[in-house]
Amino acid sequence: MNNSIKYTCSFILIIMMQGAILAQGQIEEKPDDAIQAILKKDQDHIVLRWAPLTEKLWLQWPYSTVTVQKKEWTKGQFDGKIKPVLISDTLRVWTEAQYESTVSTPEENEYVLLCAYAIYAPYESIVSEKPSLAEMVDRKKELTNRFSSVLFAIERDRTAAKSVAMLYEDHDADLSKKIAYTITVRTREAKVYHKTILYDPNQKYDVVPYLDQGIEEERSVILTWDRAFHEKYYSAYWIERSRDGRTFERLNAYPYVQAYDINRTMETHKIKYIDSVVNYQPHFYRIIGLDAFGDESKPSKPVRLMGRDRTPPPVPTKISAIMPSDQYMEVEWTYSDNPPQDFAGFVIKKDTRYDGNFDLSSPVLSKTVRSYQDP
Repeated sequence: MNNSIKYTCSFILIIMMQGAILAQGQIEEKPDDAIQAILKKDQDHIVLRWAPLTEKLWLQWPYSTVTVQKKEWTKGQFDGKIKPVLISDTLRVWTEAQYESTVSTPEENEYVLLCAYAIYAPYESIVSEKPSLAEMVDRKKELTNRFSSVLFAIERDRTAAKSVAMLYEDHDADLSKKIAYTITVRTREAKVYHKTILYDPNQKYDVVPYLDQGIEEERSVILTWDRAFHEKYYSAYWIERSRDGRTFERLNAYPYVQAYDINRTMETHKIKYIDSVVNYQPHFYRIIGLDAFGDESKPSKPVRLMGRDRTPPPVPTKISAIMPSDQYMEVEWTYSDNPPQDFAGFVIKKDTRYDGNFDLSSPVLSKTVRSYQDP
């Protein structure tokens, strides 16, 4: 394997392996559900993408063939009434020579090379003639990482998906009609897997992401957006920021995926991104969704956020309250002679109960005052 392929893909494995795609490799294989497939309308044609759901089938993938068939679908139609039509050539995983032909050329693509590494590079985990349990665990981890990295690569780039026989574009589709597509995989062991997916012209395939109002913290802002809604359409995001709301800069060098522990349910309903800022300098923020076909969405509507001072001033000390007469209560306290620069003054609050709400308060007192008379 070419060293430049190995180096490039090792780098991506370190940087980009996080995300929900890791969970795809944990699904138990079933005879009738070993492949997952999705599709979308893209301008004047339909794009289909699919992937095996288990490492077991993935190991057979480089030695398998894939074909795509379609037929028009109408409500109440019997499956056998209209025969599907073969629309694709026989799709196969690229050979090692095909991958290496792209190295050091204008067509060199880090996601394509990641697929090449995952398929053809020798395994780095050591397995002896009589492997120990630790060796088998290490090999399983490396297999899972390679499989997951391919799933990541095909979501980021269409050429990468085509290189592993997991994408097809139908340029002859009648977009006004419902179409049933069937992907068929035939392995070297003569096993056959099918997956059928329906194109519906009434379904919305172009969804614009949206941001919540966000949270303004001290020297930082927190962007949030709904996980359940957005994960139906997007697997990663670009985060962009602007001072004027017109010219935006991209904040992340790599697609943003917020991983989380699938065994914990707290704090997983929102995707979050934290940006460090200078207090009281407003910025506009927006996100761009990256879907499973390597395409970018339209940008979300911008939200305006800024960092705010959230640090309270020091607490007054030596507080006392006495009744010098029956006309008033006098409250006294001590305070630093060098308060914070943004310190504005004092407010005296009171209630009839120690554990009350303390809703009754004085006017704002000058920062030089150290006593207050309550009549």
